[in-house]
Amino acid sequence: MDVRSLPADSFTESDRARIDFAHKLAVLAVEAENVLATLCTDEAVSGDYAVQAAVVQALALHGVVAAAVTAERVRGTSWECIGKPFHLDAEEAETKWGPKAGEWRSRTKVQSDLVRNPGQYLDYVDRHLATGATATRSKERRKLSSVIDAAASVTGRDVAAADRAFAGQEVCSHCHR
Repeated sequence: MDVRSLPADSFTESDRARIDFAHKLAVLAVEAENVLATLCTDEAVSGDYAVQAAVVQALALHGVVAAAVTAERVRGTSWECIGKPFHLDAEEAETKWGPKAGEWRSRTKVQSDLVRNPGQYLDYVDRHLATGATATRSKERRKLSSVIDAAASVTGRDVAAADRAFAGQEVCSHCHR
């Protein structure tokens, strides 16, 4: 199955959140690999290491964390559970990430390429998992596409029902709620 050809509306909100999080992690991994490659050459000029580290930090702090929080909220995870690993209480976590998560959820196909073409992002992640550094460490080498709900368009599963299944679901191994 070519995930790039799946219709955008066959992906649940949870699918898109997981794809966004995975895509940001894959981009971060590629950037980290670029920093390693720079360290292995004699061609770096003054400031190159700092610039590359700043890019990696920005991706990690803003993109990856926000995507993880959004994916957790889409799953129905409480702000308390999300905040705990960051040493934040529920109110602090919601204040810090709530607006971003709400903004992410309200994006339209006009505003977001991910909403318009989730299969393209999923394909990027699958290719990275198959060829990136994680491929050599993974025994299963499972694709992200094998574990998301986008197969609804192929299997006849109800995408709306899959979205509703995540709404209000409270799952947190840290908080035991």
